[in-house]
Amino acid sequence: MQLPSSVADFIQTYPQYQIEARHIISMPSIAVDAHEPCLFIHQLELACVSADDPNIDMLGIDDMTTCCGVIVRHTGSFAAGAGHFDGNGTKDGLAKIVDGVVELTKDWAHKNSVNQTVLSVQYQYEVYLFGAFDDARNISIDVVMQLLECLYETNLDLHLKAACICANNTYYQDYIPYPCITGLLCNVKTGRISPASFTFQGPLEEIRRLRFLMRSPIIMHSIYNPFTKILEIEPYDWTLTNDTIQQLLGLNTNSFLHYLSTSPLSEKPNYVINCKLALKFLKDNRGSLFCSGRSYKFIRTNGQWKLIE
Repeated sequence: MQLPSSVADFIQTYPQYQIEARHIISMPSIAVDAHEPCLFIHQLELACVSADDPNIDMLGIDDMTTCCGVIVRHTGSFAAGAGHFDGNGTKDGLAKIVDGVVELTKDWAHKNSVNQTVLSVQYQYEVYLFGAFDDARNISIDVVMQLLECLYETNLDLHLKAACICANNTYYQDYIPYPCITGLLCNVKTGRISPASFTFQGPLEEIRRLRFLMRSPIIMHSIYNPFTKILEIEPYDWTLTNDTIQQLLGLNTNSFLHYLSTSPLSEKPNYVINCKLALKFLKDNRGSLFCSGRSYKFIRTNGQWKLIE
């Protein structure tokens, strides 16, 4: 695949992705709750898992409007990685996902005595892009173009299987554009990818939801170690003072969306509620978060994430 000059050029040059996008959009959305063996990935987060992980069967991403979700999966090892990209730290974030899936695949090949020739001939690395739409500010176009450029520059032979992005992921209502898919679920064991919604986005949803407000440099965070099976939320700081948070909490819905959303007219109904809950949690607990620079570490046992020392 040649690097397109623009996202519009990409969509026009490769109409097969529009057909595939229509198929995926037509699929029923899967509702995922807290008891499902799912690793949820927030904005500016990424994670890689192996197919034999006893605790994780699925990777989930939600709340994408101008953001884009990326899934990389190997057809032999079934190792998969996913990230929620917003245009910050794109190159490094994508590299971490690709490198993570490659490392897990090499580990699988070693354990199963699969040589490099078989790996190269019989299997491949697949990439799936979801999210981003034809927003009025063209933020999605910048996010997606960054991803396409980084994929093109990757040394690994990657096969783009789906691109449900921008115009391929947009519908109109009263002349206002909306994204068709804002959440997705990847079943690591089977490779099935579906639209999805999530009633649980933890652990520590409140802290993780506000990553887009972190101080510079804004980077993508790898949250899961597929070898130790530990989910780690590393320390980071926020740009907002408590006074600013209080002012935001007092705003009405339209004003709040104006200041904190990249697509004010297209957010989910619960966007403002969830953001305000997260901001209030930050304001009330700021002094006790990441004490002494320590991370929060979790392991999943008996269907729940347990905080460990």
